[in-house]
Amino acid sequence: MLLAAALGLGGCRGGTGAGQDLATLPARPLAELLPPEGAWQRPKHPEVVDRQYRTPGPAGQHAGPAPPEHWGQLVHRVRADDTLYGLARTYYGDARHWRLILDRNRATAGETGRLAAGTLIYLPLDPLRRPDGSVSPPGRRPDYYCVGPGDTLAAIAERFLAGRAAAAELARLNHIANPNQLQAGTLLVLPTGN
Repeated sequence: MLLAAALGLGGCRGGTGAGQDLATLPARPLAELLPPEGAWQRPKHPEVVDRQYRTPGPAGQHAGPAPPEHWGQLVHRVRADDTLYGLARTYYGDARHWRLILDRNRATAGETGRLAAGTLIYLPLDPLRRPDGSVSPPGRRPDYYCVGPGDTLAAIAERFLAGRAAAAELARLNHIANPNQLQAGTLLVLPTGN
């Protein structure tokens, strides 16, 4: 049906007679059926562009760093069925931590705590702080990490991925040529999976 509509076969379903023969249809250039120039390059994460960052992904960099209050934090991209309770349960194993997520994301979630699909929210590490001050990784790997001051790819890989060996994969995924020059506030895409 979609092909018929794209080809201009309007009379195929109407039952007003025989359908048109494809050989008699006028030829249409393929360019007319494609999206306009540049549509394929539009950002997939408009909320990042609204905050003056480039889209996280293969480029992995912002136009400028994130505000310092978000440095060194994990970042989750909200899906359609996400709730604060569900995220607290997923990342921390306890739904009671939902208020910590809300407090960290008042500008995004507002007072109601409603999350819009596609927005980025910051996840606090505090619920998992151990008595010695170290922080254990969350129960699920988030989508991004906002680079903090003094962070290195090796340290990020050891903390949130499978170990220091994953630093090369992190550099490749984010197209980072020099892993020794990470700018604080940069959003790094984390590999999928746990």
